[in-house]
Amino acid sequence: MEEWQHPFVNVFKLCKTEQENKDVEISGKVAHRMDEIIHRKVFRISGAIPAVNYIKLPKTPKGLTLHGRFCYLQIKFEPGALFSIHLEVVTSDGNTCRMSIGNIFKPENLKKKSGVVQYNLRDPPTTWTLLSLDLAAAAAEVTGPAAAAAAVKYSHLKSIQLCSTLT
Repeated sequence: MEEWQHPFVNVFKLCKTEQENKDVEISGKVAHRMDEIIHRKVFRISGAIPAVNYIKLPKTPKGLTLHGRFCYLQIKFEPGALFSIHLEVVTSDGNTCRMSIGNIFKPENLKKKSGVVQYNLRDPPTTWTLLSLDLAAAAAEVTGPAAAAAAVKYSHLKSIQLCSTLT
């Protein structure tokens, strides 16, 4: 799924979320609607359990293969609701790393697992927010200093999974 990536790519358009042959996996309470504040079509993910209520882009195993260093997400967090965001990135040696952001992680349990880095986002704003994620820095944190010495670097974004409760 190679795509021209300058300056930005709308992954929802790339994955054809509004067409019959869409390349998106939707589970649970996910609604597609027009937002009255930003005047754009949005996905509203609700439901109490993030693992059951989500949208994943793309559903195909090949992935997005977007090479930009930053991922920008325009998100509206729901007050007091649980959420998580997972991004899978691929390094130059072909390994996949997962970057997870959310309020479902307890600060005392945050730890770097093999191939995973977790970020705790407590009390996020409840208005529309632009979340900027540095994928190369996250990949470097996961792979560690040994990989840096071996010149293993961020290659591309493979997939995005947004889990309830988000708009």
